[in-house]
Amino acid sequence: MLARILLVSALSMLFGLASYAQLDYTNLDNWLLHPDKPSSLLRNYNLDVAVVGPDLSVDSIILIENNAQINTGIDVFWVHPTFGGSLEEIKTTPLGELPAGLLSRIAVAQGGLLAKYGRFYAPRYRQASPLTFFVNGQDSLQATTLAAAYADVKAAFLN
Repeated sequence: MLARILLVSALSMLFGLASYAQLDYTNLDNWLLHPDKPSSLLRNYNLDVAVVGPDLSVDSIILIENNAQINTGIDVFWVHPTFGGSLEEIKTTPLGELPAGLLSRIAVAQGGLLAKYGRFYAPRYRQASPLTFFVNGQDSLQATTLAAAYADVKAAFLN
């Protein structure tokens, strides 16, 4: 069933079968992390990795340059996992209901090391509520909800 939902969502986006109000990704408030965002959590983040020995002491440090704001020719586009949202209904979760600070920390913790490769982008998006992935028999609503979330991510990527 989930494969069918994803297929319908992908087709809706590909062929423009559904229309969704897009977020304005020229507005830096719609980004968790962005090279041009002055308050980006990743801007001064230390990417160095400590190598820990058997006695739990630090044996060495692997120095990793943070290029989150530097054009190296590579851009990293990170989409955070679904977090929070309604457990009672199938819907997209408005940005105001999503904890931007926590999501920024999640993006840095999970994808931050990729900043060694170049500029790091992590958009905010109206994610599908967790219930969207678990209920059977509401394929159309699930597909529409997922397509709306995917439309935000696509708009951010194309910005």
